[in-house]
Amino acid sequence: MAHNIEPKTKYAVVNVRMAIEQINPDSIADGLNEWLTASLGDDFLADYEFTDSDNPYITESSDEPEEGELFIKAQEFVVCLQDPNYQESWYRIRAKADLNCLTDDELRSYLSEHIVVGQSDRIFVSHISAMHPVCIG
Repeated sequence: MAHNIEPKTKYAVVNVRMAIEQINPDSIADGLNEWLTASLGDDFLADYEFTDSDNPYITESSDEPEEGELFIKAQEFVVCLQDPNYQESWYRIRAKADLNCLTDDELRSYLSEHIVVGQSDRIFVSHISAMHPVCIG
């Protein structure tokens, strides 16, 4: 890979996140290399590195896209539905919304779009993205 690094020179290193219309890892790497290589040596870009192009985070825009929404990563939750007979069903849900912050009606409505929720089911939510793994044994 070409670069434009001069000896004994200070450089600012900045992390950038981009939403790219391609989701094919090879197309991503090729497109970034082509785009960035063309900018080397223009007295602005000295060198570059990108990570995760071989395993990018894939997201989908909403029905009414807003600036920045593609950079909000989904969080993982464990949801337990308990029916009136205390029978439980467990689900692992990925959501951009924080399910713990929704009202009961909002939570029931959101979950009903993804799983079957009985009208009298009790709902328990645990935010597992925020948990730290512990190894026992």
